[in-house]
Amino acid sequence: MGAVQRHALASRNALASVEREHRGARPLVLLIMAPPSRAWGLGPAVVWWRNGRLGHRAVERCRRRSPGDLSGLTLRLEAHLGRRLAGAWLIGSGALGDFDRLRSDVDVQAVSTTRLARAELERLAAALSHPALRCPVRGLEFVLYAREDLSDPRGPAFQLNLNTGPGMEHHIGYDPDAEPRFWFMLDTAIARQRARPLAGLSPTALLPPPSRPLVLSALRAALDSYRRYDGAEAVLAACRAWAWATRGRWLSKGDAAAWAAAQLPDPAPVARAFARRADPTTPGPTPSDVEAVLKPVKRMLAAPAHRPASA
Repeated sequence: MGAVQRHALASRNALASVEREHRGARPLVLLIMAPPSRAWGLGPAVVWWRNGRLGHRAVERCRRRSPGDLSGLTLRLEAHLGRRLAGAWLIGSGALGDFDRLRSDVDVQAVSTTRLARAELERLAAALSHPALRCPVRGLEFVLYAREDLSDPRGPAFQLNLNTGPGMEHHIGYDPDAEPRFWFMLDTAIARQRARPLAGLSPTALLPPPSRPLVLSALRAALDSYRRYDGAEAVLAACRAWAWATRGRWLSKGDAAAWAAAQLPDPAPVARAFARRADPTTPGPTPSDVEAVLKPVKRMLAAPAHRPASA
């Protein structure tokens, strides 16, 4: 029996145990997920909602960990950029405490002191691409900015956008106008607050404070994009947008969803989104579930008088 099959069996057993304990009580929302805000190394849990409270039970240890040693990537950056490397940091789930090696990517940003020539960018992309630099998880998403392009009024303009790894389509981008700018706006906004430094100056020293109107616009665009292809991710992204807009703090999708579930009169859409994220074969939120979460969040994001969030 493989690791995935063992995990599925353990999850079903834990779920059945919870159902037996609550038999005869009012209907529960049950799901299988990795508990938010747990230290890397703790695995999935069965989570339920009853009487206004969330509860969870660990299923098994394993499979949740940090992205591991990134020194190989950092050394290659330093070798290719030298003193022009202003800073580099880990972002995404690896920095937010929600990393899962079965589904997560390694997300890294770097900033150079000046713009690089196209030939240099091509050599850097080749040096960081899998399998030249082996990626042990699904993929590496690496973005390089020039410091002067971080204050572009339309949002940060990258000079290199690299997606590479054994589980993702290989992509190299050199033109920031050829790709949706809102993803990069959100990633740098989150990095300024929650990144894990790898080399050079910190994100707060290099990244300018994000423009609130740009972030709000980027959040609305991201929700529209998620809604077109993945209702579960749309719900989780909406939870994170809601948490940032009201609390001024960027959370992992897991933490944001747990927070949002406690605010909602009906946490079922969030629960179904979590279940889908943990197991793609599980039915996800219905279209009405998605709209029930996205509609009020998008309305809030469009409200100019909403309380400002901290940078």
